[in-house]
Amino acid sequence: MTMTDSVSPTQERTKTQRKRRRPTLGRRLIWVAFAAVLLMAGYKVARIGVYGWQAYRSGTALLSAAGQDPSLDELPRIQASLDKLAVATAGLDRELRIFAPLFHNMGFLPRMGGTLAAAPELLTAGSELTALGSQALDALGPALRAQDNPGSLDGLLAAVAMAAPDLAALSDEAETAAETLAGIPADQLPPNLGGKLSKAQMLAPALAGGLEMASGIPTLLGFDRPATYLLLVQNNQELRATGGFITAVGTLALDQGRPTDLNIKDSYQFYNKESQYSWAPEPMQRYMNIDLLLLRDANWSPDFPRTAQLARAIYAQDVDQTIDGVVSADLRAAELLFEALGPLTVPGADEPITAANIMEQLKRFFEKPVDSGASLGSEISGEWWLQRKDFMPALAAAALARLSSGQVDYSALVEKSLQSLNEGAIQIWVDDDEVAAQLAKTGWDGGVHPEEGADFLLYVDTNMGYNKVDAVMERALTHEVSWPEGAGEPALVKTSMTYRHPVKAPGQECDPTPRYGDSYDEMTQRCYFDYVRLYAPGGSNLIDVEGVETDSIGSQRGESGTQVFSGYFIMKPGDEHTVTFTYRLSAEITPDDYRLVVQKQSGVAPTPLTVRAGAYTLDTTLTEHRMIWTGQD
Repeated sequence: MTMTDSVSPTQERTKTQRKRRRPTLGRRLIWVAFAAVLLMAGYKVARIGVYGWQAYRSGTALLSAAGQDPSLDELPRIQASLDKLAVATAGLDRELRIFAPLFHNMGFLPRMGGTLAAAPELLTAGSELTALGSQALDALGPALRAQDNPGSLDGLLAAVAMAAPDLAALSDEAETAAETLAGIPADQLPPNLGGKLSKAQMLAPALAGGLEMASGIPTLLGFDRPATYLLLVQNNQELRATGGFITAVGTLALDQGRPTDLNIKDSYQFYNKESQYSWAPEPMQRYMNIDLLLLRDANWSPDFPRTAQLARAIYAQDVDQTIDGVVSADLRAAELLFEALGPLTVPGADEPITAANIMEQLKRFFEKPVDSGASLGSEISGEWWLQRKDFMPALAAAALARLSSGQVDYSALVEKSLQSLNEGAIQIWVDDDEVAAQLAKTGWDGGVHPEEGADFLLYVDTNMGYNKVDAVMERALTHEVSWPEGAGEPALVKTSMTYRHPVKAPGQECDPTPRYGDSYDEMTQRCYFDYVRLYAPGGSNLIDVEGVETDSIGSQRGESGTQVFSGYFIMKPGDEHTVTFTYRLSAEITPDDYRLVVQKQSGVAPTPLTVRAGAYTLDTTLTEHRMIWTGQD
């Protein structure tokens, strides 16, 4: 053994100690890192806990204040609680955002998986909405305190008008919150939470539109100057292009938000033998024997601004009165608004009228007028005919009295009003270019609004049978788009509407003669005489129509640069019938950037809709007046 091979015991021990020290130092570093992670996690958990506790306390305080009958004196406390809740939810959203991928992967868990997977987006939406509410209350608070009677409808409307510019500035935040809500799958949440989310998803876009419209509120409500509106009451159980037969016409005068005059009459009373009326549209002359275009038939066009201006012009011939705007409302609007107003006592009604019984009550009033011995039957008396709509002024007066009393759930009233506007149950046109443009942007003007470079679909039914069959008619719409010759060639489209008349009436003769019958319901059991129009993008070329009378088929230029295809058919009770339009779109609509704008005809019940565009399919129910879909959604 050489000297270099020898190792002393001391050197051996030193090497062994070094070997032992190395793993000990590594373990220490690991423990330090672990402790740091724990400390950070603890800090994170502590912050989450603090924000969570703050959110709980401020939310509880807010619910407590909202559960009482809040007065103006309570407004600072409510505002403070809402401000704290907004800060707390924003903090929670910020602290938990890093864990979003973890939550998104929890969808597999039973029962709570869907809720946990959607938790980050739910929290973000909550943060955005509470912040929006806080800012809105900041804007409204001073305006409410400036009112002599802020608890009344007059005071509330005056405050909204005063705060209109600040409220309008919040529309972008409201739109962002609506987009966040729209991205959350409500069907994956527990029914209770999913139902509330679906409701919020439906109302959020309407809220954004309402805030955007806020700057026009002073003009609309007569704060700039008194305003008078022409009211068109439409019966959508007898469908016409803008929602239904114009069964009644009236005027509403507003001054500083306060109704100063309300007058409603049977639409048949509007005729002046000294006036020069225009000829009715050719289909009305051909299928309904209507020669002159009177006020009750003015809504031939589905474009409400066009209908409104025509109605105003005809009204000016019949009645010498200045009109600043036109508002339509149908039976769906009545149901929604009565949900907010609550039970109303109306003279002659057997019981208080509610949203649940309003349709049956209207039928009773129609069949047997109040304070009249006459009733609907096979032998129509002049007394019955003159008084059959007398209930309308009484109903409107009762609703107006409830509004003026201040005994109204204003949050419910706003919600139902927005829903009515969003569904097209209420439509508004005003003789003010700026406000009219705002109404068009929100879609509340009921206008035909295609988009350049996009596919467009508006299917319009006009009941030409002098009956109420639309009360029972069931519909389903299919829109199929394909590019059989390649993406650079025009798309081929097949759009089909399937009708189902669920009432069985054996032996029914299809007689279009105007008549009333023995009851209101009997008028729903007749044949359906329908003139259909399909509004497609401008430049579309019709190839074929199935399910209509051959000599009724038409194609012409339509409103807002659209192309309109049309036809007429008759179907018996108990039958099912399908109308199919086949046509080509312009070549600029391609599968790569396909976009479809769908408008639901006002007055039509929610309609199942299936869209197939290339490789993409959409199955939904059309409830709102306007929907936009891209094939990639």
